[in-house]
Amino acid sequence: MALNSTLSVAEIVQLAADRARSILEVHQAAVNLNAIGNWERGISKFSLSEKYAKWRDYSEAPDGTGIYREIAQQQLPMRMTQAELEAHPAWRGFGKSADKHPPMRGWLAVPLTARNGKNLGIIQLSDKYDESEFGEDNVISIVDEALNTVRLAADAKSIDLRLTIVPQESESSEFGSFTEVSGNSNSALNPRFLVLGDANRLQQVIWNLLTNAVKFTPHGGRVEIRLREVDSSVELAVTDTGIGIAADFLPYVFESFRQADATITRNYSGLGLGLAIVRQLVELHGGTVWAESGGLDMGATFTFRLPACSPNSIASEEPGMPAGGANLEGIQVLVVDDEVDSLEFLAFVLSDYGAQVRAAASAAEAFQAASEFLPDVLVSDIGMPEEDGYSLLARLRSLAGGGKFGAIALTAYARDEDRERALAAGFDRHLAKPVEAEALLEAIVKLVIGNW
Repeated sequence: MALNSTLSVAEIVQLAADRARSILEVHQAAVNLNAIGNWERGISKFSLSEKYAKWRDYSEAPDGTGIYREIAQQQLPMRMTQAELEAHPAWRGFGKSADKHPPMRGWLAVPLTARNGKNLGIIQLSDKYDESEFGEDNVISIVDEALNTVRLAADAKSIDLRLTIVPQESESSEFGSFTEVSGNSNSALNPRFLVLGDANRLQQVIWNLLTNAVKFTPHGGRVEIRLREVDSSVELAVTDTGIGIAADFLPYVFESFRQADATITRNYSGLGLGLAIVRQLVELHGGTVWAESGGLDMGATFTFRLPACSPNSIASEEPGMPAGGANLEGIQVLVVDDEVDSLEFLAFVLSDYGAQVRAAASAAEAFQAASEFLPDVLVSDIGMPEEDGYSLLARLRSLAGGGKFGAIALTAYARDEDRERALAAGFDRHLAKPVEAEALLEAIVKLVIGNW
């Protein structure tokens, strides 16, 4: 997260709370900075959505008792459903301000830790936008979902795409040294890779890394995901045999809008936001991320670590019911995305559910297609070269006799203001990449049935 050095410490803490809430899509976020070990002299800042407008003046700082003490002492993330939170023995000792606190809906807390291991405070999140509970997530299952979104693009370039589990005792870093696994969520190996956090945001991290690896790897190359346990952390590394990263650019690879080739005639599209989003999401989950490369044409490895959780550390939850099948028979969908792998995956999924799909890799191509294929629903990326999704939607809406159609913004821009801007521009829904197929199908069905 880039911070302006002219900001005060309190302003920086407030910015961190606002960014944590928008990036992880929750209604409540709090950052409590306690660098000197004295909670009364610490700095606490809160970020609340309009849902909790009546609590906007809430400013009670935690006193370091009850559940706060557990987080600070254990130095491990903690998540609880609302039922678990209220049943937890330390909840009643939530602090002197418990009776004034906004009502919570589930809870995720991540400790702030100095390089020397000392606790500096905590980040707290509550009440997710999608109304789901915070849960413990199996990284293998998340990886498997992300792999499915890039497999078509990898196959088109004959890229060897694989997932391997690294034995705990092994330190080898050679390709193909370990047993390849399928990502079966019932594998006996899986409990080793449980982490606390938001599955959708973690999938976004892995999807961004995989998309870059496939994009920058030449025909016939190799992309491998390695998963292993390191001390009390889960480590995931994405290694490719692609174009590599120059040594002078490596320190800036996670900065927003920074690209190794920033010329107007560059060979690869994109805004330079993917890796910046990766870093923000990983750090908000209490993890770290870094990149390594031997130089140009030497491939690259992107690695992140997240705190692991014990499968028995938190009461188990009943598994959710899978979403019902969707039927898109007779529905015409125009899909627009300048990222070829994302475009092909979306077209494949929607066609598989019966939709008539027209895919376009640019706004200009989409506008041309709409002259002969008027969609019932438009699914469009926002950030695209030459013309963005906002401009495209405005032009499509103005088509003579164009009629009414639903519009879904599907984009990596996932902040509150991005959502609000998309809706203000005329989009009916805003979905963050990578989107689960069920969520996209549900959005399309609701648009069609509800007549927008």
